[in-house]
Amino acid sequence: EIYRTPKTYAPSAAEDYAWYFKDDRRADETRKSGGRGRLVQRGETRTDDAGEALIEFETADVDEDAEYVVRVAVEDVTRRWIVDQGRIPVTRRDHMAVVKSDRKVYRPKQTMRVEVRTMDALERATSRSGRVRLLEIRRRPFEAEARGGRRPVRMVEEEREQASYPLTTGSNGSAELQIEVPGPGTWRLQWQATDGRGALVVAQVDVEAAGEAEDLRRDARLVAARSVVKEGEAAEVLLQSPVTGVKALLTYEGERVLTYRFVDIDRASTLLSLPVEAEHAPNVFFAVAIPGKRALLEADAEVVVLRTMDVAVTLPDDARPGETVPVTVTTTDVHGRPVAAEVGVALIDETLYAIAPDRAPAMRPYFYDRRRTNAVTTASSLGFTMTGETKATNKDLL
Repeated sequence: EIYRTPKTYAPSAAEDYAWYFKDDRRADETRKSGGRGRLVQRGETRTDDAGEALIEFETADVDEDAEYVVRVAVEDVTRRWIVDQGRIPVTRRDHMAVVKSDRKVYRPKQTMRVEVRTMDALERATSRSGRVRLLEIRRRPFEAEARGGRRPVRMVEEEREQASYPLTTGSNGSAELQIEVPGPGTWRLQWQATDGRGALVVAQVDVEAAGEAEDLRRDARLVAARSVVKEGEAAEVLLQSPVTGVKALLTYEGERVLTYRFVDIDRASTLLSLPVEAEHAPNVFFAVAIPGKRALLEADAEVVVLRTMDVAVTLPDDARPGETVPVTVTTTDVHGRPVAAEVGVALIDETLYAIAPDRAPAMRPYFYDRRRTNAVTTASSLGFTMTGETKATNKDLL
């Protein structure tokens, strides 16, 4: 049986710390247990003397990516059915790309390191040639069509190319580039390449440069320089505010307000250094509330807080039967420093795994997929207004 399912391919293998919130084996089991999609072909076949059989089918000529699932059931000599399946990606483009920067926030004239990764739909590294465009992002107000007597205003983006750099990824599907940040504002690093089928492949990432930019932004923003920090470090966060000369409330949030502090906003762009402790693991939300002229301005940013322990087991290369084998267990914290811990050691005959594979899930994703959600709500009466009305009345009543 062959089934077809529309699918959007995303390069998850290129994500750093993907194990932190995701277990690939559990995700694969969930994917296999999902719906089969639309049946496109069904039939029977017989394997040859080499135990192989050739199955051919035609893919649909439609403007969308898809995944074809080939499901095969074989009856053995004991009349037991053995079932397995394989998956074949069918895509319009011959590769995907990911653009990553070493930080999300920079200072003007600081050098940023940019990495481009290219891979196919099965997330296997592939070499491709293209260019990296450095775009300056400007935002300006745009008045939409009037509705109910009002003309709603929304912010629109304008891209201005400042530079372009040719780049070719290696056999490992990766290439790096160093670019100097021209000045303050929002900058977009965009990969563009034309694949072997003539399709345009685009990937991009936005970064912020601290300082007074010529931007007509009307909202507050918080941008973390790094999305992942270790406990005990300080997270660098860029705070942008359309109002200055006020005091803002900065909170660490999760299922509740973990801690808070007040911040003086003396300029439109401020770099904050926020200490991160063990209680903030596995993730924390930084939130800011700024009193504006007519309303309370709010913004937040999430960071992952690594609080893990590494365990290393050292064994001799070989041993004789009946010999006592020394086992050394070393435990270190996320910074590589020794830490006291209680550990369990199991000695298993490895040949057992040939009969029954280890079903235990990966430890880190198992314990760290309990991602915090921000359950804190902020409210203010700053934006509350009441409009009274007057009307004529009888003079005799006055």
